[in-house]
Amino acid sequence: GGEPDNNNAGGAGGLGRGASNGFYTNLLPSALPADIPRMFAGGGGGVAGNPGSGVGDAAPGGSGVGGNAVVSGNGQPGRANTGSGGGAGGSSSPLNAFTGGRGGSGIVLIRYDFARILPVEYGSYALEVNEQKRKISFKWSTLKEYENDYFQIQRSTNGVDGFEVIGTVQGQGFTNNVTNYEFMDEFPPLYSDRLYYRLVQVDFSGKKNVGKVLLAQLATPASQVSKWQAFPNPVRGSNLRVSPTEKNHLEGNEISVQLIHTAGRYSSSFQANSIMELNRLIQQELESLPKGVLLLKLTNAQNTEVIRILKE
Repeated sequence: GGEPDNNNAGGAGGLGRGASNGFYTNLLPSALPADIPRMFAGGGGGVAGNPGSGVGDAAPGGSGVGGNAVVSGNGQPGRANTGSGGGAGGSSSPLNAFTGGRGGSGIVLIRYDFARILPVEYGSYALEVNEQKRKISFKWSTLKEYENDYFQIQRSTNGVDGFEVIGTVQGQGFTNNVTNYEFMDEFPPLYSDRLYYRLVQVDFSGKKNVGKVLLAQLATPASQVSKWQAFPNPVRGSNLRVSPTEKNHLEGNEISVQLIHTAGRYSSSFQANSIMELNRLIQQELESLPKGVLLLKLTNAQNTEVIRILKE
C-alpha cells in the first residue's frame, strides 16, 4: 500500500492495466476467451497498524484483480492469469503468524501483425517472342494462390495507357502448389514493333491487382505498302491471320469480308467488328476450303483491298 505505515489505513493496491487505459487497443479483446480477465497486474492491498494503538484498516487490491488485504489472517491472493500482487496479511497477535496473499499467476499475450495476404505469389513472369511465326507467348507461374479467380492478359502499344484485354486464364482459387500458366497472343498487330503486356489478377471479390509491364520487341514487317497484310502466306490449314499495317487504319466501324476460291467453287461474305473477330471468322471459313488460290476482299471506312492467298 502507498499510505505511511504509521497511519490507521493500509494503502490500496496499484491500478492494473487493461481496457481502461489502452492496453487492449491492439489486442482485440473481444477475440479473447471469456475466462481471460480484462485487467492485469493489479497491486495487492496493504494493511497498517498504529504502534501501541491496536489494529489498523486493510485496503483492497488494485482494479479488482489484486489481492485484498486482511486485518487478521492471511492476505488474499491476486487473481489467476493476471500477474497481480497478493494482499497483505495482518494480526494483532505478537507472533504475527499470518502471511500476505500469493501473487496471481501470469499470462502471456502474443500479438501477430499480419500484412494483407497477397492473392498470388509469382514464381516466374516472362514473354517469349517467336519472330518466324510472329507470335508472343506470355508465361508465368505461381507459388501459391489465395482466393484467385482468374487472370486477364492485357496489351498496349505504348506501355502507359490503352491497355486492352486480349484474353483470360482461369486461376486455381486456393493452392500452395506451383502452377504454370501460358497465354499465346496469336494476333499481335502489325502496325507496331513494340508491344507491352501485363497481367491483371482478379480475386473472388472482384478486386484487381495489376502486375508489372513487359516489353516484346518485334521486327518491323518488311512491306508497309498495303493497308492489310495476311500472315503466313502461303498458309497450311486454317491458321491465317490478317492485320492492318497502320494503327489508324483500324478506325471505322464494320469490316466487310468476301472470301472467294478462284476455281469458282466457293464464295462467302460476312462482317466483323474487330480484328480478333475478323481472324476467327476467316479461320472458320478456311477450315472447309480445298487447297488453291483464294481472294480475300476487305472493306472498311478507309478503303477496299484484295489480298491473294495461297492455301497449300
